[in-house]
Parts: sequence; C-alpha cells; structure tokens
Amino acid sequence: DDGRYLALTAELRQRIDEIASYGVSAKGKVRFPAVRALAMEEFVESTSAKTDKHWKEHVAKIEESAKLKTTIPTTLQAKLRDYQTEGFGWMKRLAHWNTGACLADDMGLGKTIQALALLVDRAPQGPALVVAPASVGFNWEQEAFKFAPTLTPKLFRDWDRDAFFEQLGPGDLAITSYGLLQSEIKLFNTVLH
Repeated sequence: DDGRYLALTAELRQRIDEIASYGVSAKGKVRFPAVRALAMEEFVESTSAKTDKHWKEHVAKIEESAKLKTTIPTTLQAKLRDYQTEGFGWMKRLAHWNTGACLADDMGLGKTIQALALLVDRAPQGPALVVAPASVGFNWEQEAFKFAPTLTPKLFRDWDRDAFFEQLGPGDLAITSYGLLQSEIKLFNTVLH
C-alpha cells in the first residue's frame, strides 16, 4: 500500500502459484479442501505457516488411515479378488479421513462387492446411503441380501417417508434414487450425517 515492491525469486513465485491453485482465498486466509491435505502438508511443515485445530485433526486422520487394517469383514458372503481387497482398503482409508472418492472401472469387476464390504465394515457407525438410478435400486437390495446379510437394505420410495427415517439405525442401508434424494435432501442430511 505504501508504494514499495517486493521482488520474488522465480522459485518462490512458482511455489506461491502452486499453493494458490490448491486453495481459495477469503478474508485474509486460504482454505484448502480436505483432499488437498497430503499435497499441502509438506509445504506447511517446511514453512512457518499456521494451521488450525481442524487441519491438525485432519492430518492426524490421514496418518491414522495409513495404519488401518483392511481386513475384509467376516460376515461378507464373498471372496474378494486381490484388486477388490485393495479397492476396499483404499475406500476404507479415504472414509476414515473423511474425503470422497470415485471407484470406477469396467462393468462386472466388482465395485458393488467392494462397496458392500466397506458398508458392512462401517455398519456399527450408523445407517448408510446408496444413491443409484431408480432402475438399479432393487439390484442393490438383492446384492445386499446375498452378500451382506448383516446389513438391512431399505428402499426409500414415495410413501411413508417419515416412518422410513424414524426407523433407520446402525446396519441399515438406505437405497434411493437421485431424484428422491434431491426432493428429501434435508431429511437425508439430518439422519445420515
């Protein structure tokens, strides 16, 4: 503001540009999405940057997730292939440090089984949600009955919505369509936090 300039080295300018691309500046602070934590932690450790309690807790969860045992739940009624076991472990670690992911591969390679393994593993933490096209909701229900008998799949449809949410608990698997999720997002958000 006083008319002075600061000369930055090319290396520092590049580093600042990298950091800026990871976060969003607002009110004199830079906020980074959770998924950027690993990329940013090296920078944070090499500078005098100050982080808040939430950042420290998040980094601790990342470190914990690397040590998680990825044993397939014994109640899952399927034998996972090596790559499916690896996918289950990957999803379990990401779920532990509370970041999203997209498991995508060719059809028929077992994404549903991997997801069911994770849902069985996390069942004691509360109800879970599957959002799928309406045409495959019944398929999710049947797959859960077949491979994850400790889960209780419940199709969310247009009738008796209040009772549906009142009865959800640990081990329940709420299955709904994209459209119904949008129309009842407040209820889903309250129950499945």
